[in-house]
Amino acid sequence: MKAINAADYEGIRKDFNKEMLEAFPVERCRMFFSKEISGKFGKINKLDPAQFKSAAEAVFVARCERSTLDFTLVLDAQGQVAGMLFRPRIDGTLPID
Repeated sequence: MKAINAADYEGIRKDFNKEMLEAFPVERCRMFFSKEISGKFGKINKLDPAQFKSAAEAVFVARCERSTLDFTLVLDAQGQVAGMLFRPRIDGTLPID
């Protein structure tokens, strides 16, 4: 959360696995977080505790300035980030699947 709010794109990428680093280079990371996340929803004010779907998949509720998002983080066998998904909640109250 701190790296996203601080626009620290290298910090965001530091825990990515090789495939994520290749798929999400710094410029793409900057564009995604500055325009698609912060630009549309505002800064993240609070990240609720994780709800684990499995040992490698956790969902966090990201409470942003203008909306609420479900943020899913997927880890590989080495504990590095292998995937991320941000899904807006329509009215801020929809449950996590």
